[in-house]
Amino acid sequence: MNIRGQITIYKKAFTLVEIAISIAIISLIAAGIFMILTSGSTSWNQETVLLELQQQARSVVEGMIKEIRQTDPSQSISITDSDQKIVFYIVDITNPVSYYLSNGEIIREHPAGNTRIIANNINSLSFSYAGNTIGISLVAEKTDRQGRSLSYPLKAKVRFRNE
Repeated sequence: MNIRGQITIYKKAFTLVEIAISIAIISLIAAGIFMILTSGSTSWNQETVLLELQQQARSVVEGMIKEIRQTDPSQSISITDSDQKIVFYIVDITNPVSYYLSNGEIIREHPAGNTRIIANNINSLSFSYAGNTIGISLVAEKTDRQGRSLSYPLKAKVRFRNE
């Protein structure tokens, strides 16, 4: 083989600099893709937790609203325990219904002594009563997989149906 043939073979191969530049460019592209996927995964996890909190909070408040609208205004309605417990009577039912917060859970009690947990991960619950309107305010809170605390506040006002 002559020298000219060896030079030709050498010219067809990649140099070390070309290989290093190619590896650097591919590494930058891979790092960018990895950052995008990581960011997307984090956002997905956060949104999933927030969606779960929203659905639970809305479901609980809607249930409370349905029962509170059936309240008999001639019976007493009381809000106690620093505005965290409501006790009311539904028309044609002799036993009171109550909702309150206990250890991060909303409890529905009816009849007295018969309790049921209707929501978890509740940070705060409060009721207000003015005229013929009851206000409900709650904050649902949960920690996501990355350890971040996410919260969803919800407020509603309820007018009595049976006045």
